[in-house]
Amino acid sequence: PRQPDPPKPPPTDKPSLPLPISNPQPPTWGIPLQVQSCGSMFTAFFNSSPPTAIASAKQSDTSRFGQFFSRMLKDGIYLAPSQFEAGFISAAHSEEDLRQTTEAAARALKAM
Repeated sequence: PRQPDPPKPPPTDKPSLPLPISNPQPPTWGIPLQVQSCGSMFTAFFNSSPPTAIASAKQSDTSRFGQFFSRMLKDGIYLAPSQFEAGFISAAHSEEDLRQTTEAAARALKAM
């Protein structure tokens, strides 16, 4: 006999993905920054042009990424510690979480 379908999870007030977290080209205050994304994954590269392969990604400013990472961490935002790793947005993140993250990123970039 056919097994019954599993119960559906209860409704949630979490936003559905993909989330509109920022402008396609957010302000960077003169800092060369490329944010690459695929679905809910993202990575920030401090580079004047988008990396297309590992060779161009390796030309990014890892020192500047370290500064950005440290400033975000001080602001309570936990990113992957290497620009060669991806961050993930999930249904566990609220719109408020995303707002706080984008505001922290703006503060970090302005301070750099």
